[in-house]
Amino acid sequence: MIIGACYGAFTYLGKYALCEDVKKVEQKVDKTMEIMEYKFKAIQLETIEDRIYRARERAGKNPTQTDKDRMNELERDREKVEREMKVMEKK
Repeated sequence: MIIGACYGAFTYLGKYALCEDVKKVEQKVDKTMEIMEYKFKAIQLETIEDRIYRARERAGKNPTQTDKDRMNELERDREKVEREMKVMEKK
C-alpha cells in the first residue's frame, strides 16, 4: 500500500511538473515568435522605405502619373506596416 501511494504521488507530481515545464516553454516560444514577427516587420519597413527612395530617385522632379501611383501605393504599404508595428509594441 505504501508503495502504491508513493508511486501514485510520484506519477501525479511528475505529470503536473511536466505540465508547468511545458507552459514555461510555450511562453518562451510565444515571446520569441513575437520578437521575430516584430523584426520581420522592421525589415519589411526598411525594404519599403528603400523602394520609396529608389522610386523618387528614378522619377526625378517630374514624375509621371504611374510613378505617383506607385509611390502612393508604397506610402500606404509603409503606413500599414507602421500601424502593425505599433500594435505589436503595445502588447
